[in-house]
Amino acid sequence: MSMSLWSVSNKWVLCALGHNVKNLDLSLKMSRLTRRLCMSSSLKTLNLCLFGYVLNVPTNVRFSNLENLNFKHIRFFSDNSAAKFIISCPILENLIYTCCNVSVLDIRSPKLIILKMKGLLETCEIKLSTPFLTKLVYEGPIPREFTIEELSSLFEASFSFRKLEPTENEIDHRAINILRGISNATRLLLDEHFIQLLSTVSDLSTSLPTSCPMLKHMKIYIHLANIEAIAFLLGSYPNLQSLDLFIYHEDAFPGIIDGNNYSKSNELLPLCMLNHLKTVSIFNFGGSARELKFMKFLLNNANVLEEMVISTMQWKLENHMEITDMWLNSSTTCDS
Repeated sequence: MSMSLWSVSNKWVLCALGHNVKNLDLSLKMSRLTRRLCMSSSLKTLNLCLFGYVLNVPTNVRFSNLENLNFKHIRFFSDNSAAKFIISCPILENLIYTCCNVSVLDIRSPKLIILKMKGLLETCEIKLSTPFLTKLVYEGPIPREFTIEELSSLFEASFSFRKLEPTENEIDHRAINILRGISNATRLLLDEHFIQLLSTVSDLSTSLPTSCPMLKHMKIYIHLANIEAIAFLLGSYPNLQSLDLFIYHEDAFPGIIDGNNYSKSNELLPLCMLNHLKTVSIFNFGGSARELKFMKFLLNNANVLEEMVISTMQWKLENHMEITDMWLNSSTTCDS
């Protein structure tokens, strides 16, 4: 940006701050922010887009009343500058990163309630210490590391990973570590690529969290070839009340969990593990052998099931008579 244009932009910003504006939306092709802006006591919401320019955070920065912060298309000058910006917002409640370039995202925010991260780099390392966070959303490649120190107030979590090529198992265990870190969540959404990473772990039944009693509602998108992994996953959530399952029927990635492991998972899971599950919705059900085995598993283990909604793929539905017989002949084997 030329000096003249930068000067004009600053004048507009200073004019807005001079009128004590509370909400400011800045889309600028520049790296510098005015000192007046970075010491604003009136701003409550700041939406900042730099179109890929590097953000140089001034030495003195303090947003004493900022509650909502949205970073978009920003490259941070250093990892320290990214962390410094967040620390300078003592009462920050809502934080969004969209397509930002930073190698280490260290978020330590005592008042943060909602955090959304979208389109970060695959090499990014994320560290969270946000004791009052209630909602966590991540969309993008699985990060190099995802360290969760404290999420004691978490209510809702959503993870959607970008499609990846087959990788070493250390990547898969990062997904498991994420599940351990969000064990206090009440609502959870996982996409098919997250489940794909779990499915490649050979010791999945012993690697998953042992018990996450807070979770009540789960929504999962999954490739058909990985459906058996859900039986393992459900073992970590004994108080689950509702399950929404969306099935994709296209070919999954190589290296997925073998379908023969389903019988083993049935043996490893504790009896009555689904004794709080009341509603199940299955979308894009095709009636394949794998889907039928999974449905049988649900019917035999969910002893308080009240409602099961099955949305079928009419053009692909197989074994429809077997589905009807399974439903009519289902019986619970658990004692109340």
